[in-house]
Amino acid sequence: MWLASWCSLATWAQTSTPAPAPLATPSTDDGFIYGEDTEVIVYGDLFARWDDTRWAVATEMVLPFPELLVNENFSFLSAAMQVRAVLQCNKDIKTGRRNFQVACTIEDIGFTVAPFEAYDLHVDRVARANELLLEIDEKLTGNALQLRVDDRGQVTSSDVEGIGSDSEVDKAQVDVMQRVLYLVAMGFDLRLRDGADLRDGKWYEYDVPLLRFPSSSGSSVAVHYLNQYKGHTLVQSIGKGTTMANIDSTNPLAFTMKLAGVSIFDKSEGYMMERVWSVSGVSSGGMMVNAYGYKNVGRIEMLEKDTPIDVGETRCISLPPKSSYSLGKRREKAVEGAAALPEWVSIEETPIRQGR
Repeated sequence: MWLASWCSLATWAQTSTPAPAPLATPSTDDGFIYGEDTEVIVYGDLFARWDDTRWAVATEMVLPFPELLVNENFSFLSAAMQVRAVLQCNKDIKTGRRNFQVACTIEDIGFTVAPFEAYDLHVDRVARANELLLEIDEKLTGNALQLRVDDRGQVTSSDVEGIGSDSEVDKAQVDVMQRVLYLVAMGFDLRLRDGADLRDGKWYEYDVPLLRFPSSSGSSVAVHYLNQYKGHTLVQSIGKGTTMANIDSTNPLAFTMKLAGVSIFDKSEGYMMERVWSVSGVSSGGMMVNAYGYKNVGRIEMLEKDTPIDVGETRCISLPPKSSYSLGKRREKAVEGAAALPEWVSIEETPIRQGR
């Protein structure tokens, strides 16, 4: 919880230089830049963060285009989603010298979705949309999120077991579940130096997953700065890149992406314990795309075994207040019989909440 109280993402992401610690000075020619800290710690298990550990995740994504949520009786479009989840993770199968498959049981999950079309705001359709979301919630809770991870801190792929189907509608719903779980998994990916080298310094990461849309291509680079600050081992990350959004089959748009984030590491164990991040994306597409562009913010935190976490309700909520898809709040007020949806409150403003 220390990092969440120290770092306001909305403010920090606008900072032009990494803070609070100064940059390291070059000291070796191995492709990385190190500071004055010369102590090298050799870790016996580079996958220890997945060894019977428990995590809280809170993240949100606002897309520049709507996506379909569907079951056998109902469908609606959404372009904004928030997810909160509690995971219990364990190493499952060693898949290579430097890779493991990890099984993270979804202890609890809650997610909120903002309907896109005006007619989906009618009270009857909102009730049906809430039923659809609760159906997905029930299928995910207790299931296992499977992560394929490597010994440098990266999550190379993610999937969920036991929800496949031959039905085309069910396949579409599985796609929805996978998008939800992509949000849950993406913040765990942070490439480290070989051997989880946590000496002061900086290193570069290319093709950063946080800097592209789900299932899209692009190019990106991030620089990670590691420093000691008030007794904590911090990694500050700043990145930029481009990614493509397929608004439709004839209209791909390029987005410029920016990343800012801070992580806390346990230097004695060699793994990340907490992370906050903010990603924004803008396009040259003008008024044909959401003026809010793309936004993804989130935080993850390692939990004690018995820490209760409130993931909130699964339901529909209003669009983010700065969204201009269809005039935002004015659109909602103009729909006859519109449901009174709860306000969108950003993850940035709502730290992970402990339950009773």
